[in-house]
Amino acid sequence: MAKVPTVEKNITLSGIYYKSVMDIMDCLGDEGYNFYDSQFEAVKDPSGAKFRNNSIFFKIRVEVPGNYRNRAALYIKQSIEKKEKSWNWDTNYEVELGGVNKDKLNQISVPVNPTELDTKKINDISKAGLIRIDIKPVNGGGSGGGAEETAINECNQALIASYVFNRTGGKLTEGQDLGHEFLEEYYKKHCHLDVSFKILSDFGLDPSWKNSHIKGANFLYEKYHTHNPQKKYKFFRGSGFDDGEIKSAYTRCKRNMGNGKDGKPSTTRFSSEDKWNPADIWIASENYIKNGVKELDKCTNIDELNHHILSYYTSNDLIGVSLKKIESSVHWDVRNVEDFNRDPIAKVADYKFVEKQGQGGYDLQFYSSDKKSHWPMDLYIYYGPKEYNKFQARNFGSSSKGSWQIELKGSGAAQGKIGGGVVAQLLRDSGENYSGLTNLDNKAMWSRCNENHQSDKTRSDVNHDIEVLLTKYKAKDDRKGKLTCNDIASDLANRGTAYRYSKLLGLMLLDCIATSKDSDGLMRRLYIYASSQSDKSGPHVKME
Repeated sequence: MAKVPTVEKNITLSGIYYKSVMDIMDCLGDEGYNFYDSQFEAVKDPSGAKFRNNSIFFKIRVEVPGNYRNRAALYIKQSIEKKEKSWNWDTNYEVELGGVNKDKLNQISVPVNPTELDTKKINDISKAGLIRIDIKPVNGGGSGGGAEETAINECNQALIASYVFNRTGGKLTEGQDLGHEFLEEYYKKHCHLDVSFKILSDFGLDPSWKNSHIKGANFLYEKYHTHNPQKKYKFFRGSGFDDGEIKSAYTRCKRNMGNGKDGKPSTTRFSSEDKWNPADIWIASENYIKNGVKELDKCTNIDELNHHILSYYTSNDLIGVSLKKIESSVHWDVRNVEDFNRDPIAKVADYKFVEKQGQGGYDLQFYSSDKKSHWPMDLYIYYGPKEYNKFQARNFGSSSKGSWQIELKGSGAAQGKIGGGVVAQLLRDSGENYSGLTNLDNKAMWSRCNENHQSDKTRSDVNHDIEVLLTKYKAKDDRKGKLTCNDIASDLANRGTAYRYSKLLGLMLLDCIATSKDSDGLMRRLYIYASSQSDKSGPHVKME
């Protein structure tokens, strides 16, 4: 067995706390595997007077290839649960999972409580503490070949649904023991997925995602299989007709969308196939596979393609499903189907540029007391009265790359992004004219906001534009009351390019909407595009 790494020189723990750390580190390897390439840190002295009961005193960070993350976490969890305490024989360690619902396998906490022993032999100040283990993904390596976690989760949803649709027992019980050893036959017979079964098996099933997949599979079974038992369905994700005929049909039809300059009526063109139809998986009957797929070649424009999908959706032969993690009960939303011919703006007539906490439809922070981010580069613009009825505007690129977008938030996961170029186009199509925004040149804007721009005047102009808009919209500053341009100027001098670029574009969008004669209409148009509910968006259902 490989030698367990020693950390005697790096920690100041003693007694039961030290023995517990050694026990847990011993669980990081055996003859078959090891996770010794880890980072260790004693973060607090649990014997100290200031140590709070049940807080973390030792951290371990384990880094593994992303495709092995869940498997590694499961190995470590099971190994710890089998480990006998060296300081309290005949008792094993317990494991607490992380996350709000205590089901996050990749974050493990191990309680250490000295008072389990005879309390008369324990110092009165001894307190219970936690050893925290975080299992983090690193790029590359392994059989995953760079497969992303999102693709794997979507493929697992399709795979488990195929299992529920085709097994004798039908629906599954939440929390039911379910491993990939049961699923290989169904993968081969009923699925066309762009992630191999080996990668799905190696990746494993995170407990919280497994329950989400089971809930989703059971719901789809009730919705479609129960009422159509004679139909035989197959499941597609990034393979088969999903990556073939549908992609080709969309590409062909998109070219025929007018831009107002080619003799065809101007319509807002989609930035990607996902913005036209955000279905992550497709459920198709044998009838559609045999007869419907070949009809896709006849579609010459977006309307024909949408009506093709609508026709087969109505007969329960083709269902495109947009997926989000299911936290509790399933929320099901049919989009661009039942009201396909209705004006999309009418569907969101109640949405508008709303009053939010007296801020006039937005949330704008200059300096925040939050230690994670004192200088937030984003801002929020609200379209409804609930806390999650909002767009977040910020740079989604790195500190060295400009990728300004707005993201539609949701009660759980985010609902969809709109790139800066498309935001500009939507504003132009709505009749707006705001210099620097509606004619956005992303590279030029990034260059203009360069903290080291060779022109002093350009740097000064950018700072001035930000200062004026921050004060105009009464940005919040947790250090003081009302902001002045002089207050802002000294702080902006220390902000980087990404911050200046992100903050300025967000403020320009806010100003464009707030000063528009049709503020409410702009919010509705941004919403229906981000949520894929425009008059040209494809029929699909959303499950979350």
